[in-house]
Amino acid sequence: FKSPNCVSVGTTIALKALDDAFGLQKVSVCTFQSLSGRGDAMYPPELVTGNIFPVWNTKERTEVFIGNEICALINLAPTNLSVRAHRVGVHIGHFVDVRVTVRCPELLTSVDAVYCAFESFAPLAELYGAEMPSLPRHPIKVIREAGAPRPATHHMEYGGMQVAVGNVKLDDGGWELCFSLVVNNMVRGAYGAALLLAEYHLYLRNHPE
Repeated sequence: FKSPNCVSVGTTIALKALDDAFGLQKVSVCTFQSLSGRGDAMYPPELVTGNIFPVWNTKERTEVFIGNEICALINLAPTNLSVRAHRVGVHIGHFVDVRVTVRCPELLTSVDAVYCAFESFAPLAELYGAEMPSLPRHPIKVIREAGAPRPATHHMEYGGMQVAVGNVKLDDGGWELCFSLVVNNMVRGAYGAALLLAEYHLYLRNHPE
C-alpha cells in the first residue's frame, strides 16, 4: 500500500475538515519538517542541525510532491495552492503553517466555530474499533492553548495517529483563516497511513455491498 507524503497526510486531514464545514477556495502551506523525515540522511549536518534549510530547487522535491498530493486529495486546483517547505533542526514531528480563504466566509463566525469543525470531523467513525483497530475515532486533536501545537510536545497524540491542530486566527491580511498543525511523520505520516489504507481495503473486501 502506498501512502502520500507525510506532510500531505496530516495537512489534508485538517483541510478536508475545513472544506466540509466552510468550503476551500485558496490555500497556502508552509512546512517546517523534522530531520527524521529523510532530512538527517539527505543533507550535511551543518545545513540542517540547529538551522532552517529551504528545500526549493534542491535535490529534494518535497514541495512538488506536497502540492500534487494536496490538490488530488481535496480536489483543489493547483493555481489555488502555494507550498513552501523547509527542513528544521527538530527530531520528529512536522510543523505546518496553513492559511486559507473559504467559499462561505459568513460561516466563519468565530475561532470556536473553526475548532468545532476540526473536533467534529470523523468521517470513518463508524469503523472505529474492530473494523479498523488502528483508526482514531477523531483524526484531529484540537489544542486550544496558546503557543501550540508544538512538534516535541504534540507529535504523539493517540500514539501519533492523530493530527494536532491549533493556533487558529481569523482575518489575517488577505487570508480569512490561519492555523497550525503537527503531524507525526514517522507514525501517521508514514506507516500509519499505509496501515489505515490496508485496514480499509480489508473492510471493503469483506463488505462488498
